[in-house]
Amino acid sequence: MKAPAERVPPTKGTLITYKSRLQFGREVYELLEQKREVLVMELMRVVYGLRDLGRELEEALGEAYSAYEGALLSMGREAISRLMGVGEARYEIEVAGRSAMGVVLPSVRALRAPEFPDLSLWSTTSALDRTLMALRRAEEVLLRYVEVYISVWRLAREISKTQRRLNALEHILLPRYEATVAFVQEALEEAEREEFFRRKQAKRRRG
Repeated sequence: MKAPAERVPPTKGTLITYKSRLQFGREVYELLEQKREVLVMELMRVVYGLRDLGRELEEALGEAYSAYEGALLSMGREAISRLMGVGEARYEIEVAGRSAMGVVLPSVRALRAPEFPDLSLWSTTSALDRTLMALRRAEEVLLRYVEVYISVWRLAREISKTQRRLNALEHILLPRYEATVAFVQEALEEAEREEFFRRKQAKRRRG
């Protein structure tokens, strides 16, 4: 008779307990598999969005840099610095969230952003106008990029945790419970056979 994975008394109570644990473990495994599949699908969707946002952010920053170079040539660094020093410089963001299979995915939005001065009151060039518009666009894309980047990181971390739990169930807990159930069942069957033969022999002696 094969030894159990856990040292337990081979009783009917033990058999019921470990059959229950085995059934529960299998149900948990199925739920974790479903969770992993949903998370992987969500991760793939988000990753594709991150790739697109990365390109969009690169384009927005490239446009802003190109426009800024034009503004430098037409206005000079000192004039731009004086102009950009006017206005509110504080920046505040709000991070909310939604849940996907227990993973909180962030939603990021700006509550307060640095205010650019009213360019109509100043002697500026179209290059500076384009620079400020491009910076606003880059700001919006950057917030979305941060939102999606954090989502990718959290989803990947949760998938990794879920996979570790699946591995523990598949390779450690479920085999241990299966071995223990098999051991107790075999021990009880053997005890029943011994009891049957003992009673049979006792009956023969009485006869």
